[in-house]
Amino acid sequence: MKNLFLSICIVLFTTTIHAQSPIRYGVTSGIDFSKYLSADLNYSTGFQAGISAELGLPSIHKSMYANSTLLLTQKGGKSDDLDNLKINAYYLELPVHIGIKQKLSGKFSLFEEVGPYIGFGLFGKTKADSYHSSFLGNQDGFKYNTFSKSGLKRWDLGAGFKVGTEYMNHIRLSWGMDFGLLKVTKDSSAKNFNTYFALSYFFL
Repeated sequence: MKNLFLSICIVLFTTTIHAQSPIRYGVTSGIDFSKYLSADLNYSTGFQAGISAELGLPSIHKSMYANSTLLLTQKGGKSDDLDNLKINAYYLELPVHIGIKQKLSGKFSLFEEVGPYIGFGLFGKTKADSYHSSFLGNQDGFKYNTFSKSGLKRWDLGAGFKVGTEYMNHIRLSWGMDFGLLKVTKDSSAKNFNTYFALSYFFL
């Protein structure tokens, strides 16, 4: 599964970079609300920031495009009870989406995107006063690197979608969701989940 999604990302990203159609580049930043599916934890608030490349696909459809973004994103989860568990996980992510636009007027467009992503855990801290769960095991008072042997796996794969509006072919406001497909630890079924709001600017 990991090799399949990685291959898809590499092929689409390479197509975007080497295609002869004009490529737009941009910057993006936003706010993340993440948690772990199948784990009894609350949402954690983080951020995302990165650079994007977008390629029109007129040979398929005049309104279709491919979009790839190299993101630094902060994910995690927390428990606000007596355990006081906090997980911060910073990933380098590469989502590759196929999208389509609909013109609303001369200035505004709607867009929808969908596609896979691959992520690699860079750094982060996990700490708690105590914790008793199958997610991270039974431990009393700990603090360690999130991607250490006691923490999360570094590699993550998933799929997501994004919808939003674009103004004057430059400014984008979007909302999206990403669903992890890999378990984040060896001993639990928990997977990454993230919903976000992002603001982007594309240079023509």
